Amino acid sequence: MHKISRYLPLLFLVALFPFLLAPDCNSETSMPMADLSGVTPVDMDLGADGDAFRPPPDQFMGSECTNDTMCTKERPACNNMTCFECAPNPGTDSGETYCKSDSGLACKSAHCDTCSLHSDCASKICDIYQINGNNKPGRCLKPAEVVYVDNSRACMGRPAGTLTDPFCLLPDAVSAVVNDLTHTKTSIRILTGTKPYDQIQLTSHKVSIFADPKDGVQLPVDKSQVGVTVSGTGDLTLNGLGVVNSNQTAIQCRDATAKLTLRQGWVTGSTQGIISGSTADATPGCNVTIERSRLSQNSLALYLGYKTVYQVTNSFIVHNTSGGADALIQMASSSSGTFQYNTVAANKSNSSGGINCGLFSRNIEDSIVWGNSVFLNSQFLGTCKLLKVVVGKGESLGGILEDPDFASPGPPDFNFHLASPSSCCVNHGTVNASIKTDFDGDIRPRSMPPKDTTGYDIGADQRVP
Repeated sequence: MHKISRYLPLLFLVALFPFLLAPDCNSETSMPMADLSGVTPVDMDLGADGDAFRPPPDQFMGSECTNDTMCTKERPACNNMTCFECAPNPGTDSGETYCKSDSGLACKSAHCDTCSLHSDCASKICDIYQINGNNKPGRCLKPAEVVYVDNSRACMGRPAGTLTDPFCLLPDAVSAVVNDLTHTKTSIRILTGTKPYDQIQLTSHKVSIFADPKDGVQLPVDKSQVGVTVSGTGDLTLNGLGVVNSNQTAIQCRDATAKLTLRQGWVTGSTQGIISGSTADATPGCNVTIERSRLSQNSLALYLGYKTVYQVTNSFIVHNTSGGADALIQMASSSSGTFQYNTVAANKSNSSGGINCGLFSRNIEDSIVWGNSVFLNSQFLGTCKLLKVVVGKGESLGGILEDPDFASPGPPDFNFHLASPSSCCVNHGTVNASIKTDFDGDIRPRSMPPKDTTGYDIGADQRVP
């Protein structure tokens, strides 16, 4: 008993030892803890790639961040106390910045993705013909690349040409791109279409002009002037706007070094529609590209003159009328190019109202040439070679002698889209991997065509079931 009593103090200390080590949370002298007051869930990632071990944003219940600096490179935008891949409001400057400035991607539903509409992009321009950072067609231009114009506003002083202070006159916008010393300005965005814009003349530089087709942007103001003139080394692209009611030529392009591109546009009501070169002399034409456009109600729809190099696809050239003896589409003998997947219909002249291919053979491919006035039972003049061309009954040159079955080709609709799935045009076009859509932007070819067919529809329209 005496020996045990000798060790009682030691046993007491052993029993008390854990309590001596435990911190007193209420004591100012307790053991110091690590300071985590500045640490957020974002800083506590365990994965080397940053996001590998992070729960989805909704698991943080709006407490992930209070500003962008608390987010990561993969999800750099703080909104409503949550980190997102990009700002959740499409069409904001910050949205484009978050989507990596060189990617050309749009901020859609808080994720960086391919744009499809101008409104997807901070710059108000989605160029569906450019490739973005995901290697897909559809690139958002940067606001720094764009000059803006809006003639619906009252201009005071000298506008800056920005989205918030746009030019009032289209020629001023063109001049700003041509004379840009930084060489960053490439494009013009027309913001409204309530009034016609002034005519354009371009003799040098590359300029692209964009409008939303739904806005109905048109030019020129002065109907006695040529609406658009491209010459010299000018390279002009018109996207989504119309050139209408010119008493002269709507669009003229001359010189072999010049380029003209018309996409999703319309040329209507003019004495001459699109002229490459000159109808009066041997002035050389230019490089002409016409895609997904409509030429109608002109006295001469399309003239591809001396040395013109052309590509005309997915377009309606319909309901043009001439009092002369010429076809409504004329190709000079020295011109060359591609005329494929177009609809040429209901054009009238005192001769063949369809196509004059000139003295040398020109291929007309996968197109509908139907219901045009005829000369010697043919809608064609010159040496046209028809490759999968639907011409209707009675055509002496050959082709597919069947009716295409249009939706409503007569007045007041003049709708030359395909109406019936049993049309001879459906699924019988030629495979062409470079032509991915039709006039309306519908995908070519059909995803599951019937056996022994191509899935490509002849003409400008890919019928949608």
